[in-house]
Amino acid sequence: MGFGMTAMGLGPVFMPLVISKLMDIYGVTGTALILGGLSLHSLVGALLLQPVKWHMKKQEVPLEGTEIVDEVDGEPDDERGEVPALCYHFLHCTELVCK
Repeated sequence: MGFGMTAMGLGPVFMPLVISKLMDIYGVTGTALILGGLSLHSLVGALLLQPVKWHMKKQEVPLEGTEIVDEVDGEPDDERGEVPALCYHFLHCTELVCK
C-alpha cells in the first residue's frame, strides 16, 4: 500500500520529465506510441485483477451447539414453527407500509 501510494504521487512529478525526454529522442509520433504502449500494458494488468472473494477459502460454521435467539423477545426460539425474527420484522414493516 505504501509503495503504491508513493508511486501514484510521483507519477505526475516525473511524467512531464519523461515525456520531454521522449519528445527530444523519438519525436511526437514515437512518444505517442510509447505512451500508448504503457497505457495498453496498464489495461492488460487491470483486466487481470480479480475480486479477492473468488480466492477465499470457504469456511463452514458448525451449527450444533448454537441456538437462534429471537430479536423480538430475546428468548431462544423453540421448534414449534414460529416465524423467525427477520421475517417477523419484514412482515411488520410491510403491514405498516400497506396501511
